[in-house]
Amino acid sequence: MNDVFLSDPKWKHDNNQFRPGFYNLCEKKILLAFAGTNLRASSHIESKIKLWRKQYSTLYDMVNASGFGWDDCEKMVLVDSDDVWSNHVKKVPDEKGMRNKPFPYYEVWLILFGKDRVTGELAEGPAESVTAMENEETTKEKGDESPVEQF
Repeated sequence: MNDVFLSDPKWKHDNNQFRPGFYNLCEKKILLAFAGTNLRASSHIESKIKLWRKQYSTLYDMVNASGFGWDDCEKMVLVDSDDVWSNHVKKVPDEKGMRNKPFPYYEVWLILFGKDRVTGELAEGPAESVTAMENEETTKEKGDESPVEQF
């Protein structure tokens, strides 16, 4: 598979999920490149892309957090100090194996999944989403307090 195929926007829905036929096209391209392989769109390719998406998301969050960076030569996450790492692992224990581990496909994942991450001043993280939903519920409980007089 080449980068042109992966970055073609026609294969992504607005919600950043792949359109029907994407995995089958991946399967065909793999079968052409590796004759005799038994890899199939379902479940081999789908499960691998699901794992890659999760790893990309984790790496993206880590690289964009304070105290972390990315080493283009070694293709791994940089950490400012052991304290930064131990504090991070206390919050997210599942990521303890990611230090000093190379991720050679990160640049390809940026092409594949790059638009899956919401960024910018209007971006809302999980904590902000919960707060917004709670505020919405509180507003509904109070009722419609419109300043317009009701007749």
